[in-house]
Formats: sequence, C-alpha cells, structure tokens
Amino acid sequence: MTIFDLHSAVPNNYRAFVRSFLHIADDDIRAFVDQALEEESHLWPDFLLQVSPSYERGPNVDELAQQGRLHPKTARIFRTSAGAPFTLYRHQIAALEKARAGQSYINAPCGMIHKHARDEVRRLRGEVLR
Repeated sequence: MTIFDLHSAVPNNYRAFVRSFLHIADDDIRAFVDQALEEESHLWPDFLLQVSPSYERGPNVDELAQQGRLHPKTARIFRTSAGAPFTLYRHQIAALEKARAGQSYINAPCGMIHKHARDEVRRLRGEVLR
C-alpha cells in the first residue's frame, strides 16, 4: 500500500464510520449531508506531502536532556553503537516540542532505530510494566 492508497482508504473508512451514526429520513437533508461528506471534505483536510533535499540538524539528545527538553533516560537510550548521543533533526525537534505541549503530531521515521536503543526501550518498558 502506498501513501496515496492510505490517504484514500482512511477518509473512506472514516466516512463510512460517520455515516453509520447518521439516520436521516428527509431526502433533501440526506442529499445535502452526502454531498458534504463526499465532495466538500469537511471531516478531513487534503494531504500535504513535502520532500526536503536535506535535513537541518538540531541539538543532540544530551543537549536536550541538559536543557530539560528530554528525559535523561531517553538521552541514555538514544546513542550510536560507539556510545555517542544521537543528533536530532529540526523536524524531530518540532515533533518533540508538540508532544511536550500535548499537541497532536505525526513524525514519520527517517531511518532505522539502532538495535541498542530498541533493546533498551524494551528493557525499560518491561521495568515500567512490572
């Protein structure tokens, strides 16, 4: 499934979900609501796809932890195989700030998580669940 297929599938599924709650007896009102759901996209915006040729680097996880913008345990987890702190990109910092503010965000992964970081996250998750 491509991102374009997904963009088509999600609104269609959501549209069907919304319609499952609508029971409109009047033909004119039903036609108006159907048109609003089908053509006017009141419930979902058009997608935005951006491609950036280069990413602007931001601070590393140690710097963010020192600034109080990232939990120190997170800074200890996200390291290179040599133990150096990961450096985040501007779009990742923007997502982090939105998360800290309790806002919604989507940040698609731009690379593979290092095995050590993955294992450490699993270990910590196990500690929290105990």
